[in-house]
Amino acid sequence: MTLESRQKKNKIFSRLFTRHPKLVNLWARHSKFVEFSDAPWTPLTKPTHQCRLSLVTTGGVHLRSQHPFDMLDPAGDPTFREIPAETSPEDLDITHDYYDHTDAERNINVVFPVDRVRELKSWGEIGIPIRLIVNCRYCEPCLN
Repeated sequence: MTLESRQKKNKIFSRLFTRHPKLVNLWARHSKFVEFSDAPWTPLTKPTHQCRLSLVTTGGVHLRSQHPFDMLDPAGDPTFREIPAETSPEDLDITHDYYDHTDAERNINVVFPVDRVRELKSWGEIGIPIRLIVNCRYCEPCLN
């Protein structure tokens, strides 16, 4: 399958799933997911305004100047992109074929709340955002 046809197929599925959530439930019933009986947890020991923040998302967001995520690798792209906290939303782009990012292209805060982080900092709710880290690990085999 060519890159163009694969991307077209993925966009069709993502829009179909977005518009018809019952299809997602149907798909999920027949999919295998990893389940954990416990999760590591470390309680916060100081106020959030004394903490540093990093944002992690799988939305496929990256700087326009950075190399896009690899959407051809059937195992997914395990790489990440570091995005400085002071980055303007206009300098960001999205490379991700497995969700309909029409709304995110209008307002990046839908998947990467960079403006909300700045607001929290200006209100004194959080400490210094060191960097915002993005990781894109998509699941192509799920849609094949």
